[in-house]
Amino acid sequence: MGYGVGQFPPGHRDFGEATRVNEVLAKAHRTATAAMRAGAGSPKVGTCLQLPVIEPLRPESAEDTAIADMARQFVVDFHTADLRAGGDVGDFVGLNYYTRVVTDATSPRLVVPPGPKAETTQMNWEVYPEGLGRMLRRLADTGLPIVVTENGIATADDAQRIRFLASHLRQVKDALCDGVDVRGYIYWSSSDNFELVHGYGQTFGLIGIDRSNGYRRIVRPSAAVYGEIARNGCLTS
Repeated sequence: MGYGVGQFPPGHRDFGEATRVNEVLAKAHRTATAAMRAGAGSPKVGTCLQLPVIEPLRPESAEDTAIADMARQFVVDFHTADLRAGGDVGDFVGLNYYTRVVTDATSPRLVVPPGPKAETTQMNWEVYPEGLGRMLRRLADTGLPIVVTENGIATADDAQRIRFLASHLRQVKDALCDGVDVRGYIYWSSSDNFELVHGYGQTFGLIGIDRSNGYRRIVRPSAAVYGEIARNGCLTS
C-alpha cells in the first residue's frame, strides 16, 4: 500500500523499493523473534500477514492471469515461502483477511472494482467470505498454527455486519472441520477507528463512537452477537 500502490506513506510507487520492503520486513520478523526469545519469559511470537485472494478477471486471458500471478507472488507467496524457509519464524501466523482483488490487464490500475451485483462495504471492498477459507488453507502450508488476527467490515448497516460475521465464521468452522489448525478469530475492530488515509468515515466497530457527542460509545447489536458466539462456541440461527 505504500511503495507498491502508493496510497500509504511515502506515497509513491516503486516496485523495486516495494520488493526491498518485503525483504526487510521478513528479516525484521526473524530478528524480532530472536530478540523476544532472548528476553524474559516465554511469550508466543508471530507475524500478521494481510492476504487477499487475488484472481484474474478473465481466467482465459494470459495477460490478466500473469498480473494476478505476479501480484500473488508479491503479496502472498513471498511471505508464506519465507515462513516455510526454516529457522525460528515464531509460534503462529496471523491472518488479516478482508476481500478479493480482481486483476484486469486493460485497466490503468490493473485491478477492477467489484461488479454491480457484488455486496460491498464502505471501503468499496467486495464481501467475499469464501476467500477467508481459502487463505486459511493456504496458510496451513506454513505448518504454523493460525490466528485470524483481523477480519471485519466497514458498514453503517449493523445487520450487514452480523451477516458478515456469520458468513466468515462459517468459513473458519469449515476450515477447522478440514483439519486446519486455527487457534482464534479476532474481529476488526472493537470500536470505530481512524482508518489510515480515509479518516473516520468508515465504521468498522462493534462499538460505535459518536464523535459529535462527547465520544459516546454505542454498543451495536453485532457486539452482542459476537459475544454470544464467543461464549457458546457455536453459530446459532
